[in-house]
Amino acid sequence: VSVINGRGDWGLSDPEEQEPSIREPTPVSDDPPTLPRATLASWQNSIVSANWRRMMPARRQPSPPTATPSTTEIEVTRIVALDCEMVGGGKDGSRDLLARVSVVNAHGQILLNCLVLPTEPVTDYRTRITGLRAHDFTRGIPFTEAQKRVSDLLTGRTIIGHDLKHDFKVLLLNFPRHLVRDTAKYRPLRQDPSKKPSLQQLAQRFLVREIQLDTHDSVEDARAALDVYKRVAQEWEQRIRRRR
Repeated sequence: VSVINGRGDWGLSDPEEQEPSIREPTPVSDDPPTLPRATLASWQNSIVSANWRRMMPARRQPSPPTATPSTTEIEVTRIVALDCEMVGGGKDGSRDLLARVSVVNAHGQILLNCLVLPTEPVTDYRTRITGLRAHDFTRGIPFTEAQKRVSDLLTGRTIIGHDLKHDFKVLLLNFPRHLVRDTAKYRPLRQDPSKKPSLQQLAQRFLVREIQLDTHDSVEDARAALDVYKRVAQEWEQRIRRRR
């Protein structure tokens, strides 16, 4: 994994779409690192504020942080799924700042789910989308800590997500392209070849599942991207092997 300190072109994708050149990452081992149980347990304690549950729509409750399986039940699998929520910085609130990050394993179990202290003043909490307000960050962790946790979980593993270039950008992380499975960029998932589908559209089409009915939930979105990938994983992986 490479930590990015500057700004650049973040066109990461699968082999189905041509992307701009990016900085080459440090080679990683074929075997993903093993995380000590004590480390994973401490990460699960840095969970989203209890306020999050009350802010979610009553008609569809995402799995709350308290639903995280006990440490002994959780496996850090070779496949993981990532999703982030961003708030806005800058004068007009258009600059993305990491606010919440979630990682689940191949079974959809939560490996990481925490709020992250913004690295600069927030000018737009994007509450209509994120469900977040200023007081929710009282339990947030520093950005550098969140970045390290994500890097430790994702390095050497296959990463599933939707439009991951935005997540990688706010995390200031970069991963080998051959390990990234982006459901926004895999062309066989598109009904219109010229347009990227939304995760909401993919979940409805392939999973018959409604997501993002009100505010977004990063755990729910990570699980949705993972399940969409599973529907086409065999064909997707075959395409990648043929291109090597």
